[in-house]
Amino acid sequence: MIDHFRARWFGEDERALGRSADALMNSPGRAQGRVADWSLCRMAAVLQRGARRPLDIAPVGTAQLTANERSLLAILDALSEGDDSLAARHAEWLVAPSALRAFLSATAPLADIYPKLSRAA
Repeated sequence: MIDHFRARWFGEDERALGRSADALMNSPGRAQGRVADWSLCRMAAVLQRGARRPLDIAPVGTAQLTANERSLLAILDALSEGDDSLAARHAEWLVAPSALRAFLSATAPLADIYPKLSRAA
């Protein structure tokens, strides 16, 4: 999951982005994979414009998570558990107040998909 986000964050070459999108369409499935890919693209775009501070995102393929990546996963965990308030509190550490709504809107489609992605990983 986080490698798909990293690919979007770093704007990997078209072939790498295509492989990531294809992998998402294989698991959790074609329609949900497209939604997940779109959501990850939007998340990265909002964070690149509206992050509170420069974010530490590890290169694609790195085994360890950065603190910022752990925050992203905490947001996804909260959303998938239906705790929008907790997701917003976690997001406040990453994004400026002016970008909070856009970030949560971009992330929300992953609420139902993320548990399937994390099990498949």
